[in-house]
Amino acid sequence: MPSKGTILWSIGTALPAHRISQEQACLFMAACFPKDRVLARRLRYLYRRSQIQFRHTCGAEFTGMPGDLAGEAGTAQRMAVYEKQAAPLAEAAARQALQDLFQPDEITHLIAVTCTGFFAPGPELVLVERLGLRREVRRLQIGFMGCQAALQGLQMADAICRSDAAAVVLLVCVELCTLHFCRTPTEENLVVNSLFADGAAAALLSAPGRRQGRGLCALEGFASYVVPHTPELLSWRIGDQGFRMGLDVAVPRAVGRAVPAFVEGLLAAGDWVQDQVDFWAVHPGGRAILEAVERALALPGDALEPARAVLREYGNMSSPTLLFVLDRILAQGRPGRGVALSFGPGLSLEGMRWRRGNSG
Repeated sequence: MPSKGTILWSIGTALPAHRISQEQACLFMAACFPKDRVLARRLRYLYRRSQIQFRHTCGAEFTGMPGDLAGEAGTAQRMAVYEKQAAPLAEAAARQALQDLFQPDEITHLIAVTCTGFFAPGPELVLVERLGLRREVRRLQIGFMGCQAALQGLQMADAICRSDAAAVVLLVCVELCTLHFCRTPTEENLVVNSLFADGAAAALLSAPGRRQGRGLCALEGFASYVVPHTPELLSWRIGDQGFRMGLDVAVPRAVGRAVPAFVEGLLAAGDWVQDQVDFWAVHPGGRAILEAVERALALPGDALEPARAVLREYGNMSSPTLLFVLDRILAQGRPGRGVALSFGPGLSLEGMRWRRGNSG
């Protein structure tokens, strides 16, 4: 029987050209403070403990070449780089998602997700031109909602497809986190600089029956939750020298406390129980976040390996990262039930149930 849920047809991913090892990134940061040996030891510890091996960045200066962000660049300069580089990266991911599944003029809705830059006309209008979308395409930008926003984008796409049987939605997430690298050696900045990276991901969705085939999976339900008394644990504000992240060491503990009841409610809404879940697509916000979720849900040791692999190979790219994890799981082609989880400012939790193939 065909699924009644919105069909996810494809996921496309794209990365900037500059790839750096975590060792290179650590050396770059240490070179900013060549006489501080205590800081150098602290950096080596943080970067080694991150369990990240490689990251991609839009900034050539991180590889030792001349770049646009040498020194303490102002926010306007960083936004100029964002305007120049975000749209081509988003386009590359979108083209990979489109493949030959739908023609550009079949796209009825375009959702753009980003939190690392702003300009208008924005990246969604640039994509209309570059992809050859219809002038009548309906556009929406989900902005400044952090690492959780891919699930909010999928939730919006699902609502559109459930209300319009003819809808074909292109969702694009693009983030240039390394634009906001900060040399001020606070503990928060040291941790943030050790984790974040740049990337883009896109997803193509439609109502069931819009075209032949099963697609990658069917989206079955969503949930959201704002954890009380945690507004300053994870924050994102505009400063004079880029955007500034607040990342409290208590975030993993707060996620670990909140996630069991949240997941129980997400599953119960679909008459699922945790033992029925075959796949876990969890946003790899960092090593400590994944360990907290794993412990709190008593997951098997390999349940979060797709998330850990993405963290290891790409770092935390903010909103696109969950789509990288979901792509890795769905590429296996195995049927089953899945849960996706992401976390963002608030502190807030987002969740999604999905199903692939003939799972009961």
